[in-house]
Amino acid sequence: MNILVWPVEGLATEQYRRARTLYANLEAKVRELNAAIEDESDRLEQLNRLLKDLPLLFLDYRTCVRDLQAHRTAIAVNLQNYQTCLSHLFLEGDGIACKLGKSLVIARASASSIESTL
Repeated sequence: MNILVWPVEGLATEQYRRARTLYANLEAKVRELNAAIEDESDRLEQLNRLLKDLPLLFLDYRTCVRDLQAHRTAIAVNLQNYQTCLSHLFLEGDGIACKLGKSLVIARASASSIESTL
């Protein structure tokens, strides 16, 4: 049985870090926006600059969140495929299960713990 597992965990971790950075940037821009509203001296210039920056930053963040959702789906599918493989190994006979016994039990426990976080 050939099961394709994509290396999404690393991609998801990288995308998560990027999303956190973008979110922090968005928060900073919102603080700038609030400060610009209160500052009457050059309010118009600041608001114009922020109105140009915010949509692009938000779009970038939204794209990042979408990618994270896709990675989560891929991880869930990979987990299900992994559990199916483990089940087939256990069903194929005691010979394989005995040889792999302890590592399969550990792998099954790890898969269950990952699944509970999804």
